[in-house]
Amino acid sequence: MTGMLSKAVKLPFELNPAHELSNNVGLIVLASDEVGAQAFTKIIGDYDLRLFVTRARYSDESNNFELVGGFENVAQTLPPPGSLDVLAFNCTPPRRN
Repeated sequence: MTGMLSKAVKLPFELNPAHELSNNVGLIVLASDEVGAQAFTKIIGDYDLRLFVTRARYSDESNNFELVGGFENVAQTLPPPGSLDVLAFNCTPPRRN
């Protein structure tokens, strides 16, 4: 496998500090991911966000990637619906030999 290149992309969005329930981001990372949440924290930098992170187990049987219990069950481990402005999923596919 050759080296991977990544390019930071600035996403167009505005933060709304006037509302206490705004700027809340939920992040789902794989249980085996050692750097995803840390990398995301570096990307968001000094933005005024509240980040809620949860980890999810996954199954890779028969080359069919899926979260154990599904996205709905994993999302239930985060603050209640309506309290997040963004729900993000960070996934680096498992290596295949």
